[in-house]
Amino acid sequence: MADEQRDVIEVLEQDHREVEQMFAELESLRGASTDEALDRRKSLAEQVTIELVRHSVAEEVLVYPEVEDKVSREEAEHARKEHAEAEETLQRLEKLDADDPPSTTSSGR
Repeated sequence: MADEQRDVIEVLEQDHREVEQMFAELESLRGASTDEALDRRKSLAEQVTIELVRHSVAEEVLVYPEVEDKVSREEAEHARKEHAEAEETLQRLEKLDADDPPSTTSSGR
């Protein structure tokens, strides 16, 4: 079981690094105006959404129950709350078009 937990942790850490890289590339495309850059921005936004949903499910099923059992219910609840906030952000991201100007991301559209 310890090996399985270690594998899960390694996979989740790798997921974090990959999503951070996608966010960095998304940020670099802020204000992009070429069709190619806009297409890449849209593709990255879709990829980020898929990866974060998959990652979130894995943490909900595999990690949070262990945190609740071995650390504390409060820590598990804190992590669940953070993920709920991330899911809200993803829902807003899904509603944006790739060619929306950067200012629309903060308007809650």
